[in-house]
Parts: sequence; C-alpha cells; structure tokens
Amino acid sequence: MLKLIASVALLMSSSAMASKFYVLNYNNVKMISSQGQDTLKLKQKLKATYPGIQLQKMELMSVMMVGKTKHGQGWAELRVGQSYSPNQTVKGKPFKFQSGADKSYDRILFENPKTNSQGPWQIKLQGQFRVKHVVVELSKKIVQKNLQLVYNIHRNTMAGAPNTLFLKNRLKNTYGINTQLYKIKGVTIVGKSQFGQGTVRLKVGTALSIPTKMAGNPVIFQTNGNFDTDYLANPKNNSNGVWQLKLKGNIKIKKVIVHLIKK
Repeated sequence: MLKLIASVALLMSSSAMASKFYVLNYNNVKMISSQGQDTLKLKQKLKATYPGIQLQKMELMSVMMVGKTKHGQGWAELRVGQSYSPNQTVKGKPFKFQSGADKSYDRILFENPKTNSQGPWQIKLQGQFRVKHVVVELSKKIVQKNLQLVYNIHRNTMAGAPNTLFLKNRLKNTYGINTQLYKIKGVTIVGKSQFGQGTVRLKVGTALSIPTKMAGNPVIFQTNGNFDTDYLANPKNNSNGVWQLKLKGNIKIKKVIVHLIKK
C-alpha cells in the first residue's frame, strides 16, 4: 500500500490540482484473457466502490494499473469510448506471480486517448494477469457557455464615439444570467476596421489584453459582409471586476461571443 500511495503522489505531481484519485481494489485477482477474462470495467467498479459518484460530471484524465503478468509478455490498453491508448507490456516473472509483495507488481500509466470521456472506460488485457489496484484520476467536467451578443454597431472612436462595450450589463440584459456565477474565459469578436488598423482589447478588472488589430479596408468596410474574426483571452487569472471591450479606430462590430465557465 505504501508503494501505491507513492505512485499516486507521482501522478498528482504531474496533474492538475483539481484532479481527484479513486483507488479500486481488485484483491490480486487472476485474469486470463484466453478464458474470456480480458476486461476491467472501470465505470461499473467506480460506482460500486464509491456509491453516489456522478461520473457524468467528471472527465477521465488518466488510469494507473498495479498488476503483473506471469511471463512478462502480457499487455494492456485503456479504452475510452471507441478510442484505445497504445498497448503497454506488463512486467512479471513466473516465480513472482503468486507473491503479494508490492515490488512484484508493475505500474502502468495510461492517459485518456481521446478529448472527452464519453462511452465505456475499460482496461483491456491480453495474457495471464494478476491485478492488485487501479487508480483512476478524474477531474470536474468544465461546463462552458458560449453566449452571443449581437451588436451591429459602427463606432468611430477617432471622431469621439464611445469606445467601450460593457459585456456584463449586456449579458444580464440579454440572458438574465448572474455573471458572478461564471468565469470569463475569453471573447470572440466578429467585426472589421476601415483601414485594417483598428484595435480591440478585452478588459477584465483592471487588466487589459494586448491590442488586437481588426482586418479590413475602405472597400469591404462599406459592405454588409467580409467581417474579421478574432479571439481575445482573459488577460488575468480570475474574473473579478468589469468585463469590457475597448475599441480604437473606425470599427464595425457585428457580434461578440462571450465564452464563460461555470464556477
């Protein structure tokens, strides 16, 4: 168990602090793939071991298996949905196969092979195995809202037009949401400037993003299309204070998409 704790600590050192680790005890179970014993069903085991766990709200980050093979030739792979990680050889020797000593087990780390966690979570085995523990690393699923604010405005700040778009007020008025419950990840701006020199900056609190130029020229500026699309990330590590767009130049803004994450 001490070796297991050390292995989990190693996993934690390379993972996001928001991750949690769930230990599944397999009690040194013997599994032989040629006899149809080739699958560890992790979702079912998690639900049985941790009643009430809400896996639909979790993302699978990684899995570590503590196990061994009889001849050191067996291999294992992680399945998530229809995606598989590269298979990895699991060490072992015949004279150590019956031993319960920590040092007789191999530690195999699998990363989630896909960009989401939909579908089954399984470890597929090939060979003759003994499995002691599986450690599953989960993180809270990020719930993101992409809220579109339609503007269709023309602002010539050089001629004295207002240069600020107040995003929090517009979000409250349009969607009735409580912005205090969300973090702002960034914004996508659809717009253009008359000479391709107009700039836009995202202000969060007192922090400002670097100026981003909006493409354009005098010909396309007069049309109803040919808008540029730019993404501005939150310039600070929190979302306290104002959420504003600062404009400079002769600019048309068609819409702004605000990317929010639930706290």
